[in-house]
Amino acid sequence: MPNLRLLEYFITPDRGNLISRPNKLVNVFGPIAAVIILSLLTSQINRFINWTDKGLNKASNSEPAYYLVEQVIDGDTIRVNMANKSELIRLVGIDTPETNHPNKQVQCFGKAATDFLAARIDGQKVRLIADTSSTNKDRYDRLLRYVYLKDGTDVNAEIVKQGYGFAFTAFPLSRLDEFRGYESLAKAEGRGLWSECPIIDQGTHYDTGPIQ
Repeated sequence: MPNLRLLEYFITPDRGNLISRPNKLVNVFGPIAAVIILSLLTSQINRFINWTDKGLNKASNSEPAYYLVEQVIDGDTIRVNMANKSELIRLVGIDTPETNHPNKQVQCFGKAATDFLAARIDGQKVRLIADTSSTNKDRYDRLLRYVYLKDGTDVNAEIVKQGYGFAFTAFPLSRLDEFRGYESLAKAEGRGLWSECPIIDQGTHYDTGPIQ
C-alpha cells in the first residue's frame, strides 16, 4: 500500500498541516487502495484460470502414446521400444499355448498363436493400456497390458475370439466376464485350438496338450 503521508506531501500545497489531517488521507486514499488491491487479485485469479484451462486442454487433446513392436516372443508376450528402452509386455487377460517355457514342452497351437500375433503387430506401433484391477507387472517383471492397433483393434480380445488363446482368469481382471464370454463363444464354435488340440482344464485356466 502506498505511503499516504508521503503522497500527500507531494500533492498538497499546504504541507505544514500534514499531521492534522489523517482522516482526510484515509478518506481520499482508502478507496484508491481498495481498487488497486482488487485489480491485483482479479489479475492473479484470471492468470490461474487461464493456466488451469491450458493444462486441461493439453491433457484432453494429447495423442495417446504408441510404441514400436520390436519382437513377438510368443502368442502372449512381445517386446516394445519405450522411450529408447526395450520392455517386455505380457498381454493381460489371456494365455496362449507355450512355445518357449523352460519347464514345458511346446504346446499344441503355440506356433499358430505366435504367427497370428506376429502377422498383426510385428514391426507395427501399438498402444498399451493397463488394467486397473491387475498389477503393473508380473513375477517375471513383464508389464501387463492390453495391446491396441492404431485402427482400434483390441489384440488381446481378438486372440481369444479367434481361438488362438484362452481367457486367463487366475488373477484379478476388470474385463474378466468379457473375456470369458469371448472364450465361451470360440469354444462353442470350435475356433482354432478348440477344434485342433486336446484341451486340459487346469481348474483356474485351460492348457493345450504338447505337440504329438
